[in-house]
Amino acid sequence: MVSTVPTNTGRRTVLPANCVDNSHIGIMTILYNNIGKDLSRVSMPCGLNEPLNLLQRVSEELEYSELLDIANRTEDPFERMLYIGVFSISGYAWATWRNRYKPFNPVLGETYESHCKERGFRYVAEQVSHHPPCSAVHAESENFTFWQDQRWKNKFWGKSLEIISSGPVNVKLPK
Repeated sequence: MVSTVPTNTGRRTVLPANCVDNSHIGIMTILYNNIGKDLSRVSMPCGLNEPLNLLQRVSEELEYSELLDIANRTEDPFERMLYIGVFSISGYAWATWRNRYKPFNPVLGETYESHCKERGFRYVAEQVSHHPPCSAVHAESENFTFWQDQRWKNKFWGKSLEIISSGPVNVKLPK
């Protein structure tokens, strides 16, 4: 099926400023000095951050929300599951070119809301816990309801970095 999402919406397609090149920052040195610690409590240089916070970045999981729109209109249950599966991995599309940057951590009670008229959904997210970090997210359209709680736990063990995402992601199709 052809995408029904308009491409010329007047919304920005790039960040207002380029991220600073952080390749000179010794991230491995910082991590090595914090072996076994909870990395959410370790101060990192600001140069490692991109000009977004986590709540905005989580909203990017709905970048390909038209896949859920198509899934809701699809009669074949196997094809519907295919679209939902593709949507579930589409959130990693940014990973190849943004892997050196992390979003800023939101403060407790901070919210982010987005009303994407061209895509037909409303999105709201709130930071509901600071330690441990936990964000609650809800998006709704006539074709789907999406909600999740984003919980992260990470530790650096010297030769490996362990990141555990334990929050469930839910999608409900009205059909």
